[in-house]
Amino acid sequence: MLERSPSVGVVQTPDQKLKSEVDTICKRRVKDEEKNLSWWLDQSDPYSLFRADDRSRMPGHEDVIQRVQSVIRKNFGASYSVTTFGSVRYGAASAKSDMDLMIFDPKRIGGFAPSKKRLPRIYHVKSLAGTLKHAGFASVEAVPASVPIVKFRDPKSGIRCDLNVNHQPGYWNSIMIGRYATLSPHLPRLMLAIKRWSRPIGLNNPSPSKRLAITFSSYAFALMTIGFLQHRGLLPNLQENLGEDIRDRYFWNLKPEFHCDMRFKWHVPFIPANREVSTPSLFNDWFHFWANFEPDKQMVDICQGGIVPREGGENKPLCVKDPFIRVRNVTMNISREVFERLQEECQDASAELRKRSAEGGYVIM
Repeated sequence: MLERSPSVGVVQTPDQKLKSEVDTICKRRVKDEEKNLSWWLDQSDPYSLFRADDRSRMPGHEDVIQRVQSVIRKNFGASYSVTTFGSVRYGAASAKSDMDLMIFDPKRIGGFAPSKKRLPRIYHVKSLAGTLKHAGFASVEAVPASVPIVKFRDPKSGIRCDLNVNHQPGYWNSIMIGRYATLSPHLPRLMLAIKRWSRPIGLNNPSPSKRLAITFSSYAFALMTIGFLQHRGLLPNLQENLGEDIRDRYFWNLKPEFHCDMRFKWHVPFIPANREVSTPSLFNDWFHFWANFEPDKQMVDICQGGIVPREGGENKPLCVKDPFIRVRNVTMNISREVFERLQEECQDASAELRKRSAEGGYVIM
């Protein structure tokens, strides 16, 4: 049984409101008639995942990083270091979340210049995979792709990892998202709540089995949430008016070959449009916003300030532009059917929250 919220007239703190919102979403039964699933999210302590000040890496993740780095330095050289990027870095992960890792190459800070074609042995993913397997990591798989990675599982913690060599745009993206998270305590809470809501209903699965449709990555949801908060006047644009000189932070991508402009501002003068808005109200607003989003007319581009008119020439059902790799639409594999399903689920979630608000007395508007 779900616990009822306090009766009408009882004033709740913002944290209590957030807990009520998260309880509502996380205790929804997953509706999937095709699979006939009957599944409830683990609600032992849902609120513990949504603390705005808990953005540091978990001890288990840190231990994996240190052990992988030890193996890399022993076999390839002491100059290499291993770091994480993605949701673990910017604070939208749980203790057992999968982890994206990058081996940093100090001799190629600017990436893979066209004049330097020959790469060291560490860049050969099969060699790297063999080294990790020999060191005791499990389920090791080399994946040669435009960004080659090695997939593996840490047998000690059970944490699954994707490891690349010196592909820095993802790392700097994570640093920028983390900076946005420090500018708005709503952002990390929302990203965690959205991930917790979307994963069990199959909307947070960018690499499904062959029989299932590709759905949203956590990175896509992060950009959609930043764009939403920018649109509401609750986050600035850290990439506005950067100027033309990109020499201080550029990166040569390897395949395909192009420049990435990875600059952003650390400090910007900014006053939120609404200092009183609560995360619970934004949680509901996020659902309402995407339920009514018009992808044929609008797109997400946080580099341009959030939600902007759709560009001509982009023929995918939804466009969420990468802030650094400007030629990339991070939702290019999302079908119209998947986006329409997202809108339906958002509409249902918003209606459910409004219903429980009316029944239980906590305020979401």
